[in-house]
Amino acid sequence: MNYNYGGEWFTFNLFLRDNEWIIHPFDSMLIRNEEMCQLVMAELVKHKGFQVMLAREGIYLSSLRSTVNVSGQRETEEENDYPDYSGGRVRGGDSDIDELIEHHSLDDLIRMEMEIVEDRMTVYNQILQRMFMEDLGPHDPEFQKVQRMVKSYEACKSELAALLEDYGFGSRKRF
Repeated sequence: MNYNYGGEWFTFNLFLRDNEWIIHPFDSMLIRNEEMCQLVMAELVKHKGFQVMLAREGIYLSSLRSTVNVSGQRETEEENDYPDYSGGRVRGGDSDIDELIEHHSLDDLIRMEMEIVEDRMTVYNQILQRMFMEDLGPHDPEFQKVQRMVKSYEACKSELAALLEDYGFGSRKRF
């Protein structure tokens, strides 16, 4: 999602991880500048359009988490010492990438991606169920879009499964 703050557009990812909705700034300026990130994210959560979008998706604002510290308090080393392998960015940089490669085979990484895709499919299937319960069905354009999203995730999962088969299921080869 994109958000305009001070005449600049900032991009954020919103994803489900471990049954928690996570918002992540996808803009290097915000990632590098914690104070600016705090300002932009504080305004984002106050923005009525963002609140309505969350409500439509069934996401409570109070349950939203961030991959960056927006509280203004410093994290202890212990709190920031875990790798985050989801969402396309690994916290801490190259050392976490090295740890990821060292401790996981390519099959493991593909399985992790399959889990993420399965989680997304579950979310959108639940949205379809709720839409159906509200008498929205295949005739509704939004229902059709959500159905297409589920089908896209299903195709992605099939492609990932094919990678496992092509690569040799159970292989422990490292990069």
